[in-house]
Amino acid sequence: MQSLENKTVIITGGSKGIGRVLALRLAKEKSNLVIVARNKEDLEKTKKEIQKINNNVIAINADVSINDDVKRIVNETIKQFSSIEYLVNNAALKTHKELEDFTLEEWKKIIDVNLIGTYLMSKEVIPYMKKANYGNIINISSTSGKRGYETGTAYSSSKFALTGFSESLFKEVRQYNIRIITIHPSMVDTSVKDESKLKEIGKGVYLRAEDIADSIIFTMKLPQRALVKQIELWGTNP
Repeated sequence: MQSLENKTVIITGGSKGIGRVLALRLAKEKSNLVIVARNKEDLEKTKKEIQKINNNVIAINADVSINDDVKRIVNETIKQFSSIEYLVNNAALKTHKELEDFTLEEWKKIIDVNLIGTYLMSKEVIPYMKKANYGNIINISSTSGKRGYETGTAYSSSKFALTGFSESLFKEVRQYNIRIITIHPSMVDTSVKDESKLKEIGKGVYLRAEDIADSIIFTMKLPQRALVKQIELWGTNP
């Protein structure tokens, strides 16, 4: 298995939920971390948590759907750490409404963050990965990217598109030893709870952010000759 020590990892949506837990896990692996989020307060709070484990972290307040912000993220990463080995496209918006209740602006924003943000981030890091002849892009999709559901027209559309994006990009860049990995979680409980309040099995137990983070790290640590293209991760009995 590969060591993640001193490997640079950009995590979008890195201040809360899956992104936050993944960053804390990677801090223990001694990775160089770049966490990105729109909420500055949450971002700084998570950065301080990470620094208790590992000081090799920068926090960038940015919106991945804005091209200038994305360029700034990548430029600051290279300036600080000189390379980018891993990009985790985790930032996402999720709004549940019937189609006729969506405004055009609401619909576009979901597509902009969930799909366009992934496109922009991937486009900016790939030249560095090609030059290094090494890289990993991990896209956090959803089981909603394989199966539609009521009130999920916008979110599910964005995740279906992300699945197609990942498959196509995989074919484009694998010749440069760049791995494209797609994670499809079902419902995830991202709330922070005391351990005593956690129930492990039984009806109503959803996946937790830790489950997704551990699955991501497994794919990251695989020898570069091997690739898990997709993981579909379900709660056992939600």
